[in-house]
Amino acid sequence: MRDTIKQYVCDKGGLFVAAAGNNGLDMTGTTKSYPGAYVTDPLVAPCILPVAAVDQYDRWGAHVSRGCCQRLEVHALADHMHAM
Repeated sequence: MRDTIKQYVCDKGGLFVAAAGNNGLDMTGTTKSYPGAYVTDPLVAPCILPVAAVDQYDRWGAHVSRGCCQRLEVHALADHMHAM
């Protein structure tokens, strides 16, 4: 996946918006959650934007993995939201 992101996104000046992790696990150790964890890979880091869900009170969603990414810049209101 990393090479594909590099070829089709980074090399073309794009931005890859990636889930930080959706399994609700603590990822502060050696376990990584991809594609969000690619933000630590120098080959593709400049074009990766990891995002995570928060609820209406700006708290992490129950399913969000913690510690996936050193740089988590976007939190989107998504927890307990239903599609219509």
